[in-house]
Amino acid sequence: GRLIDFSHNLELSQVYLPGNTLSGTIPSYLFGRSPISTDLIIDLRGNSLTGTIPSELHRFDKINILLADNRIEAISDNFCYKSLWMMGDVDDFGCDAILCPPGTFNTKDGRKSLDFPSCKSCPYLGATPYFGSTKCNLQEISSFDQRKLEERQILTNVYQECGGLNWWIQDGWTKNEDFCTWHGIECDNSGHFVTSIDLAANNLAGKRCPPSE
Repeated sequence: GRLIDFSHNLELSQVYLPGNTLSGTIPSYLFGRSPISTDLIIDLRGNSLTGTIPSELHRFDKINILLADNRIEAISDNFCYKSLWMMGDVDDFGCDAILCPPGTFNTKDGRKSLDFPSCKSCPYLGATPYFGSTKCNLQEISSFDQRKLEERQILTNVYQECGGLNWWIQDGWTKNEDFCTWHGIECDNSGHFVTSIDLAANNLAGKRCPPSE
């Protein structure tokens, strides 16, 4: 189910909901009416939450928010300077103290801390596609993510074999994690899988263009 907001629970300062099946985005006003001096502890590790950390939480001076092993796709740079967040770890490690970025992992809570001060690089493309991974393991890739990985690789091959660096328009290509935002790419209504490729009059060229695989 979805995570409810607690904006009407003015005295609430601690929420522990790890290891459930919560899905969807984190409510924008999770603690919308709580005083900014509230020292919040929010444990949502090991769910299926998506999207970003709500910008509304920026108003709080102290938060310990644990979000490892969800499907968090972005963290606002504004949180990187909240020096008292994560028990002061943000002061030392910036946003990595909240969640390790995609392509990396930390076996302890998916973030940097004084005791575990590194976000290790994961050599398996697609094994850590979200913020806050605690594992780097090909077996962790679901069939859904595996299909997305395969589609991204096909598009990357097109870019490499068809002289992508010399295309007239190459917005997003191989740079943005979400290939549905790449120039000329349209995806289905879910925003996950390619339905159309339109690169007409875009200076594609190469001996293996288009690639056979």
